Amino acid sequence: MKPRRQHRSCGAAAVEAALLLPLLVLLALPVADLARALQARLILDAISREGASLAARGTLPLQDASQSMMTTLASTAPPLDMRRDGMLYVSRIMGRTAGPVLLEQHRWLGGGYAAALSVADCGRWDAAGRCVQPGPVALDANAAPDDGEVVHAFEAHYRFRPWFGALLPGLDGDMHALTLF
Repeated sequence: MKPRRQHRSCGAAAVEAALLLPLLVLLALPVADLARALQARLILDAISREGASLAARGTLPLQDASQSMMTTLASTAPPLDMRRDGMLYVSRIMGRTAGPVLLEQHRWLGGGYAAALSVADCGRWDAAGRCVQPGPVALDANAAPDDGEVVHAFEAHYRFRPWFGALLPGLDGDMHALTLF
């Protein structure tokens, strides 16, 4: 009789595993996407901080160094595919009593995602990635530079594509990081 009971209990364990495994997989998949989203956010923050620091401390004029700087920063972003789903912007802003003024702005030519800027919109870009029709600067009063102060703003944008978007609605979309230096 004991061999039969062991055989029955082994069968019951297999049935329980077969019933619980799909549920465990459905719980694990969104956790993997959430971890990927967190990793993407941390990478964007790091790129933004380093980009603003490089722009502010650079020895070359921003118009000469911006493309190579942004390409180098984008190459440090794997596993993110910045060429397909990313965009980088660097801006130089001067504080004025009437409000901050955009001195120059550049976008990365290697990015494949046309994300909206959060510092200042650009009406038209030239072939070199320079803004030739700048819009007003949109910084809140706490972040705006003082009169005569020049700051560099670096924006990193990424279109996050979750593997299992139906399980975590709202996780997909534009992620961005902005650093002023």
